Amino acid sequence: MVVAKPHILCDTFWGHLVGMLGVVLLLEARLALLTSWYNNGVMFLKASVMVKEYSKKYQQNKFIRVQFRL
Repeated sequence: MVVAKPHILCDTFWGHLVGMLGVVLLLEARLALLTSWYNNGVMFLKASVMVKEYSKKYQQNKFIRVQFRL
């Protein structure tokens, strides 16, 4: 029994260590996923704003072309 206690302690210690490492890795993965989602969202917003600006310019040019045709 006395010899078995350090093994149990060692197992629990390594178990806690692996568990903490797993939690840290999960948190890091979630953080990376959130940052990638955030970056993708920012890129999507920038792209949509650029598309809106381009469509506005294009519509203005179209309108000007239509006016010139008239």
